[in-house]
Amino acid sequence: MAAWPLGNTRSLEWLSANDGFRRRVLDLLGTSRPLPSRDIPDTSELPWASTSWTNDRNVTQMLEFLAARGEVAVAGRRGRQRMRDLPERVYPPTWRWCRRTQHEGSRRPAAAVTWR
Repeated sequence: MAAWPLGNTRSLEWLSANDGFRRRVLDLLGTSRPLPSRDIPDTSELPWASTSWTNDRNVTQMLEFLAARGEVAVAGRRGRQRMRDLPERVYPPTWRWCRRTQHEGSRRPAAAVTWR
């Protein structure tokens, strides 16, 4: 978790404290179909604390952080719900990932995809 691309200390600390939760989310997505956040159990070790609308929305926050790191992608929508999946099952096989040395461990798109 030391390689957090956004440089937000609070987010990094929360992700570090919830590394087991992160792994469980990725394992669940890896063994299932695309899922909405409501179908992912909240097994966080430390709740996300906020005075705003994100307070205690641990699954949503985890998915947003994982998407920012390139570990999760939006596979589509069911109504207003975003369906999440692993990026290797969402993006075309020709999609390239690059590793940036200043953000070791984060996967970011090498270039924008043109969808037709």
